[in-house]
Amino acid sequence: MDFTHFSETPCKVWVLIDNPENYWWKKIDFHSGFLLSEIKNHKKQSRPTELQQIIDLTKWPAKEFQSDYSSTIIFCKNHFHADWIYLIHDAKTFKQSKLIEFLNDTNLKSIRCFAPFEPEPSLKSRLDLCDLVSEAHLS
Repeated sequence: MDFTHFSETPCKVWVLIDNPENYWWKKIDFHSGFLLSEIKNHKKQSRPTELQQIIDLTKWPAKEFQSDYSSTIIFCKNHFHADWIYLIHDAKTFKQSKLIEFLNDTNLKSIRCFAPFEPEPSLKSRLDLCDLVSEAHLS
């Protein structure tokens, strides 16, 4: 088994499709102490009842925020030689502009993409390093 993709990488961000059946998802989940599984099973909390009561009593114009749940960014420096895992929940609706925005905000220029994620040429051209790990690397 080749674990060179998990060690001593110059890539700051690992990009992975959220699919528990994927070989790389399983390996990263296992080597992170099942961090990906915990995130997958996490339930979003609703507004606390006490807060809702205050909003109702004061007739405060509470705003409902729409969040983009197409991806999750996980700090993983304690688990791997990368700083972040960028977990894409729905590959069909995911916009690579979100990943570009994250990379720009953090001033990061190196990513490792685990199959089946394939970055667009426009994303690759912005990076100093774009490492693609396919399932052909399996041994």
